[in-house]
Amino acid sequence: MSVSAWKSLVQIPKLHTTKRVLGGPDSKPLSVVGVALLPLSFKGKTCNQRVYILENLKNNLLGLPAIQALEILKQVDGIEVPITEQYPKLFSGLGTFSQEYTIKLKEDSVSHAIYTPRKVPLALRDKVKQELQEMERLGVISPVTEPTPWCAGMVVVPKQSGKVRICVDLKPLNESHPLPTVDTTLAKLSGAKIFSKLDHNSGFWQVPLSRESRLLTTFLTWGRFAFNKLPFDISSAPEYFQRTMTDLGIDGVEVHIDDILVHGPTREVHDQRLKRVLQKIEKEGLTINPAKCHFHRSRINFLGHVVDSNGIAPDPAKTEAVQKMSPPTQSFDDFLAWSTI
Repeated sequence: MSVSAWKSLVQIPKLHTTKRVLGGPDSKPLSVVGVALLPLSFKGKTCNQRVYILENLKNNLLGLPAIQALEILKQVDGIEVPITEQYPKLFSGLGTFSQEYTIKLKEDSVSHAIYTPRKVPLALRDKVKQELQEMERLGVISPVTEPTPWCAGMVVVPKQSGKVRICVDLKPLNESHPLPTVDTTLAKLSGAKIFSKLDHNSGFWQVPLSRESRLLTTFLTWGRFAFNKLPFDISSAPEYFQRTMTDLGIDGVEVHIDDILVHGPTREVHDQRLKRVLQKIEKEGLTINPAKCHFHRSRINFLGHVVDSNGIAPDPAKTEAVQKMSPPTQSFDDFLAWSTI
C-alpha cells in the first residue's frame, strides 16, 4: 500500500518495523515504511492480512494470500502437474520398443569383414572406452567372442558436448522407406496455434534388433562388439524409425524421424492430441528426452523453420551465416576475365 493510501484510512493503524526485504521487478529493494495488520473486505468476505506500506508506490497491490482468502479469483483446476511428472516412465532412461527390427540382406549380398581395427587418436581413447562401456551398460552393444563373417570398422566423431559418438560403417546393410519432404510436413501445420515438440532419447537405440541380425552389426575396435539395438549407421535406420513413428497415426501429430511435433488450433485440441501421443509412446515402451522437449509453445523451431500462428519462416540461426557474408569485392567483368584465362 502507498503512504498516501495508508494516510487516507479513517483509522490510521499503528505501523510496525520489519526486517523483511521486498524486491521490485528489477530485483532492487523497495523502500518499506512499515507493516500493519489490516482487515480487508470483498463482497461480504473479510480477512486480516499483513499490509506493507511503501514509499513511491503508484498503485496498491493485492497479494495472492489475500486474493485466495477473499475468493476474488477461484482456482478451478488447481495447479497443473508438469507433464514429466504425469508420465515418469516416459521421461526416464532408455526405452525399448515393443517390435524388433530385422536387417534384410539382398540376395546377392557378400559378407565383408576387416581384421585390423582403425586407429583411435590417443587424445580420444579414454573417451571412446567410456562411451563403449556406457553403451554396453545400456544394453546397446555386447561383446562378441564367436567368429562372424561380418565385421565393420569403427570411426570416432567428437561431439560439441565434449563426448564422442561411436560410428560404424554399415553401408552394405540397406533397406528403403521414403522420408516425407520438409515442405510436405510443414504444409500440414496450417491453422495451428499451440505446439509441443518431443524428442526421443537416443531414438534408434530404443529399437531392439532381432537375434539373427545382431552379429551382422559386429564391429572391431580393441575388441569386437555387436549391436543389440538399431545402430545409427544403418542407412535404413531413419526410414524404419520414421515408418514406426508414423504408424502411431494421430491427427495433428507430425513425425520426422525421431522428432515429433504436436499441434492444434486451440489449447484444448492440442492437449487432447498430446495426451494421446504420450500414451501411445509410453505403451510402445519408448522414452523421451525431457531436456530437448518443449510444451505448449505459441512459437517453435521445427525442421529448420520457425512456426507460429502467423505462418512459417526460416530459422534465423540457420540463415545467420548467409546474412553475415561480406558483399563480393570482385566485379563481374573481372570474374569473366579471370574465368577465360
